[in-house]
Amino acid sequence: MATGEEDAVADVLTTAFDRDPLAQWFFPDAAIRQAAYRQLFEQATRELAPGALVDVTDTLDAAAIWNPPGHVPSWTPPPNTTPAAATLFAALEASMPPPPFWYLEFLGARTSGSGGGSALMRSRLANSSGPIAFWTANEANLDFYQRFGCTLAGRADAPGIRAWWLTHRYGV
Repeated sequence: MATGEEDAVADVLTTAFDRDPLAQWFFPDAAIRQAAYRQLFEQATRELAPGALVDVTDTLDAAAIWNPPGHVPSWTPPPNTTPAAATLFAALEASMPPPPFWYLEFLGARTSGSGGGSALMRSRLANSSGPIAFWTANEANLDFYQRFGCTLAGRADAPGIRAWWLTHRYGV
């Protein structure tokens, strides 16, 4: 991410995650969801972990945030969500694959199916220096990630939602 692209990255991710089942589960009201995710992604782009990578397409229509090995994901659900969100995050933490790994925190494209997310995954996997891991609560994403050689590594359940951990081993 070049200097000054933080707002564009936050815009892309806010748009992408507005369609996400987990975001809709957290915040059923669209206006509240968009405001909460805009705040989340503005913070995420401005407070990157040391060694984090932000990948964007040339047209800034897709973005990904990768945290380096040793980074511990946050297991705190977004503010003002239901108690079931804490259950989900606890289950995700308990089912996390063993570190170390590069952690794909967010991947999204302004338009679903545009190829931007695929381009970013191909690029990062081609330049990966170790295993990666991430989770998704969007079952439709499983096929997408498995096309890149990612495998299921765990599952987390909470009332009304399910999430899956996926991994990709470097050199595999």
